[in-house]
Amino acid sequence: MTTPHRPPHRVRRVALLAVAGAAVAAAVAVYADRRLRTVAPPPSPIEPLPGDPPPAPRRPGRRAGVVAAAAALAAVALAVVAITVVLVARTARSGTTTAAATVTASPAETKPMPLITCQFTVATQLDPGVPVTCGYEKSGTRSPFDEPAADLTDPRFFGAALPDTLAVDGAACPDGMTALVVEAAYPKLAATFVQIPGLRRVEPTFQLRSSYPDDALALERAGSPASAGQAAQLDLRMVQRLTQGGRYEWRVKSTPQSVAGGDWSPWCEFTVAEKTSDHLGLDDTRDYTVTRSAAVWRTVLEALGPVETEADGARPVHEPIATAMAGAPKPDELVPVRLTGEDWSLVVGNLARRASADASPGYWAVVDDVSVALGGHPHPTMGFPRTGAAQPV
Repeated sequence: MTTPHRPPHRVRRVALLAVAGAAVAAAVAVYADRRLRTVAPPPSPIEPLPGDPPPAPRRPGRRAGVVAAAAALAAVALAVVAITVVLVARTARSGTTTAAATVTASPAETKPMPLITCQFTVATQLDPGVPVTCGYEKSGTRSPFDEPAADLTDPRFFGAALPDTLAVDGAACPDGMTALVVEAAYPKLAATFVQIPGLRRVEPTFQLRSSYPDDALALERAGSPASAGQAAQLDLRMVQRLTQGGRYEWRVKSTPQSVAGGDWSPWCEFTVAEKTSDHLGLDDTRDYTVTRSAAVWRTVLEALGPVETEADGARPVHEPIATAMAGAPKPDELVPVRLTGEDWSLVVGNLARRASADASPGYWAVVDDVSVALGGHPHPTMGFPRTGAAQPV
């Protein structure tokens, strides 16, 4: 029930004093009029005789002065009453406006939306550049990693499109203590969500952190929007290379980063294999030497093309191979080549790209040979389909 507005105590006191003053002034005027009627002598009935001096002019009667003073006092009191009434009315209107503004300033939409309502709001927003918060307060740009998974018994999650299944490189996250090992330094994290009729898409958020051998990695990224019946993905090739032999865990929620809805899935843990097919696993800053026959290096130069200075003045990464081959050694002569780990990854990656594009078993054989010499996977792909190559056994 709304409490009626009351004017301030100071205004009420002024109004009471003004009314009291007006009442006193009116009483004084009435009393003075009666008093003068009683004390003042009546006018003389004797007419003046001829020859008598004219009567002296009379001073204004006391009655008229008292009445005038009382009237003035009453007028002042009435003016104070009128001004006070105006002030009270204005104060009342101001208080009513303030109360209305207070009611307007706290609408119901500031409360957190149910998650399903929030998801429909996100899916139908007209300006993707304006973040939607759905009434949830959030500090910073990243959610806490220690926030618990969604409690399915919480009413705010009822009917929402929560994460349903999680997979790493196509392998479903196992239940219990079963270990999941992936042979990729750039695995793809994928999640499907409970389908809700009419919900066109879900804009997910992924969290990934390392748990072994250290906990240096902790990142949060927006995943690809998932349409109804499709999986949302986070392709780590565009985000982060994982350490071979490292252990990681990740989870996903069905709302953007701007929504602190707490709709996280349970964590999914996996381990990266000691040798992966999509990366050599080298230290980018360390130098590595590979010694192979001149025939092998000629095949590499044939696949990568001539060594030419690029438009920006940069030299191709396989220039040291061409320099080592400058003496035209015999095909079976061994030739050492020294490159950094980063350059070896680029050389083998470019060679794998050419082998996949040409479906060349010969190029794939050189890729395998150089990878083994560097201690890498025996049949690497470097992220490209192994077309034209014998399938690993």
